[in-house]
Amino acid sequence: LAFHEAKLAGISIEMPKMYGMKLCTLSVREDLRGRGIGRALVDKCQDYWRSHDIVRNIVTVRADRSPLLIALLNQYGFEKIDVQKDRYGPGKTEVILQRWVRSPHETG
Repeated sequence: LAFHEAKLAGISIEMPKMYGMKLCTLSVREDLRGRGIGRALVDKCQDYWRSHDIVRNIVTVRADRSPLLIALLNQYGFEKIDVQKDRYGPGKTEVILQRWVRSPHETG
């Protein structure tokens, strides 16, 4: 969670998966976007991933919201790997991004 003036400003929600960790939600209040809150939330996620030895991260982004979020996540090493139409229902196209924290064959 992120707060601004004692009010909720943003949230990130993660879910463990067999392949690593899925970033399910990353949301910042519209009136507070562009102030680094999303970046701070991803930084917190990244700290958790590193401290828990998470090797791979996935995030799906609604296609109509993808440009801003993809630009942010690209800075953290996420890359677009697929676009899936109707992933969560008719007309709901999702962009899928992946990030390897390190190679799956790398140890330590």
